[in-house]
Amino acid sequence: MEGWVIPKGATNLDAAREFITYTTSSAPQARAAEFISYGPPRKSAAALVGNMEGTDIPMAPNLPTTAENMTNALGSDLDFWVDHDGELNERFSAWLAQ
Repeated sequence: MEGWVIPKGATNLDAAREFITYTTSSAPQARAAEFISYGPPRKSAAALVGNMEGTDIPMAPNLPTTAENMTNALGSDLDFWVDHDGELNERFSAWLAQ
């Protein structure tokens, strides 16, 4: 999970709000997806994704959030990771150390 925050007492509160409004809107998210194949978090951005930057190759088929790619996607259970993150990290670290 990722997100934007504005620290309490920020001196440029209006500019910070404008930045967050811009970066979470559909067009910038679609544009970012043209550079790297991360699906935009807004559904409204999906239809705006164009070609891979600098090519004539459509980026949409390469995005994990494209409808065709979602048919075999695995969901992530936040509650599971809250309950088991520490234990699984320890097990993974032990496995790497072998």
